[in-house]
Amino acid sequence: MATNFLLSFALVIYLCAGYSAAIKCYECNGTDVSCADTFDKGKHKLADGCAQCLKVKAVDNKVNAADRKCLAAIVGESKCQKGYLGLDVTACFCNTDGCNGASSVYFTMATIIAPLLMLTKHVI
Repeated sequence: MATNFLLSFALVIYLCAGYSAAIKCYECNGTDVSCADTFDKGKHKLADGCAQCLKVKAVDNKVNAADRKCLAAIVGESKCQKGYLGLDVTACFCNTDGCNGASSVYFTMATIIAPLLMLTKHVI
């Protein structure tokens, strides 16, 4: 059930999105053990031409499943969203090359400060 939900969820997000600049993202699905939360980057290639990366993790009856996708358009902010229809699901969106290859997608203060520093460099 978790695998079907992940595939359906990823497909809906993929089809409903708008376009942006290209990045590279990992792609694999919950039926592939190497796609699980202990992700093996060596077994997966980066897909080109993505607008945003997605990692969806679901737990159903203590079975963990993960989906990693290249989205054709930006769907949302670079952050993780938890819960969907009462299910134990986490969807993380990110906007840098290979960012959906981490066990957990983290957005630190450096993610916020770096663009601000670049902006002030161009303003000053």
